[in-house]
This record gives sequence, C-alpha cells and structure tokens, in this order.
Amino acid sequence: HNYCPIPEGVERKLALPDYYALSSLDKEERQKALYFTKRTIDTAARLKARAVVFHTGRVDIPDRTRELIDLFNEGKKDTKEYAELKSRMAQERQKSASPYLEQVLESLEGLTKYAEGQGINLGIENRYYFREIPSLEELEAIFKNFPRRNLFYWHDVGHAQLYENLGLLNHLDYLQKFSDRMLGIHFHDIRGAEDHRAPLKGDFNFIKLVPFVNKNTIKVLEAHYPATPEELGKAAEYLEHLFK
Repeated sequence: HNYCPIPEGVERKLALPDYYALSSLDKEERQKALYFTKRTIDTAARLKARAVVFHTGRVDIPDRTRELIDLFNEGKKDTKEYAELKSRMAQERQKSASPYLEQVLESLEGLTKYAEGQGINLGIENRYYFREIPSLEELEAIFKNFPRRNLFYWHDVGHAQLYENLGLLNHLDYLQKFSDRMLGIHFHDIRGAEDHRAPLKGDFNFIKLVPFVNKNTIKVLEAHYPATPEELGKAAEYLEHLFK
C-alpha cells in the first residue's frame, strides 16, 4: 500500500497514503506524491508483489463526512437537516472537483507507464471521505482514459458499505460497474459508520460479494485495532471458506 516505505521527514502517525496528494494543484506537492509512489512501486517490484494499492487524492474543500456521520449516529438520517447536508456536500464537491481530477489523470499517465516497466499493477481504492477522489463517476472517467493499462479497481468493503449506510450510494454500485477491472479487495466489517472491524464482528453480509470475487482476486484482511488475534483467525477461516 502506498506509501511504502514512509516518506522521509514525515512522522509515522501522519504518514497517511495521501499525505502527498496526486490530485494536488501545488506542483511541488504533486511531484513528491509521484516520487514516493514510484518508490513504492520499486518496493513492490523488489518484494515480488503483484500490485500496489493507492489513493488518488482529494478535492480541496472542507470535508463534511464526519458532520454527516454525527447526524447519522444521532438517528437523524431521515431528517431535513441530514438531506440538506448531503445536498450541500454534493454541490460543493461538484463545483470544485474538475481541476483535481485533471491532475489525477496527468499523474496516472506517468505512474502507469512506470509501473508497467516494473511489472506491477496499480489498484485505485474507493475511499471513505466524501471529498476524496475517486467518486463513482470519477472512477468511470479514469478507466475511460486508461482502457487497457495496468490500472485497476481495488474494492474496500467497509468504505463502500459506509456510503450505503449513509445513503450516498449502494454498495454493489461499485462492483456491478467495475468488477471486470477489480484487482483486489480489502475485507473488513462495519457497524453503522464504524468500519475496519474484524469480519463477523459487524453487520455486513459478505455473501453478497461472492459473485464478484474469484480465485485471482487479491484478498487482504484489513481489520484494525481493537480486533483481536482470535477474531482475525476466525475471520480468515470464514473468508477462506466463503471465497475458496
């Protein structure tokens, strides 16, 4: 997962995968994003990995995802306040997104060529925060621009289900549109808006994914603390049986 290794001069706790954004309108920041992404590709090639998972950046607007989650957690999903916030988020993003997507497309042009030379596939992950790139429509635009490259979709179960729980889109929208471009999947469970639980410790029905996952799909269990070793063991056993 980009970035690996962590960029020099960046504290470990701050070294998120899009600390330097491939979408940035700041040329210096984008050059750093490209440099460290290429270094991750080098690392993957050296370790004989099949792929690099990465984030493509964000639209530089205030992120209101947490505001929406707070309302959701307060049981206000069906209120006018909730609907107005969702509408505001969509309008703000749509108004500002275009130049950031252009930078992503330009960044991907060089990265796909670089990764191809190293024999590495690239997987674009669907994201958690609403301002992050790509949206569903942006994924369509990206794959239209790179129809036959080593550029693929990487499905994150918890992120997609969060969007469904919040009423932003349906989980299966991603898979129905991009299953033919899906390189790999991050498995983790979710309850409400709390994701990265160990599978079987949330509310998601993993059986829904069976038609979209095959033996060639790269499968990664991406549960975080406070998942226990015992929970992860049971989750791995369950997923291995389900997607054998």
